[in-house]
Amino acid sequence: MIYSVASDVQLLLRDARFTRFLAAQVIGQSMIAYAFAHLPATFGSLGLYLQPVIAALYARFLLGEALQLVQIAGGLIVLLAIALARHASQPRPIDA
Repeated sequence: MIYSVASDVQLLLRDARFTRFLAAQVIGQSMIAYAFAHLPATFGSLGLYLQPVIAALYARFLLGEALQLVQIAGGLIVLLAIALARHASQPRPIDA
């Protein structure tokens, strides 16, 4: 039996699920690249830090996946770190 990479690629390209997954990935990464070019760095980095947390919540509520305790703890740590960074970056009044 001769193994053909080309036939495997053709099968993947015909598979509608693969095409949808690929399109979603390309569109999503293109939107992130576009956003980084047009948004402040702090806002863009905030979006990247929130992606895993939002993805876990989507998986929980849309797909019914169970979240592990370590995943919940990680999400809370990310949210806490974002809150601390945001609080630290706010200007403080100067005492005269």
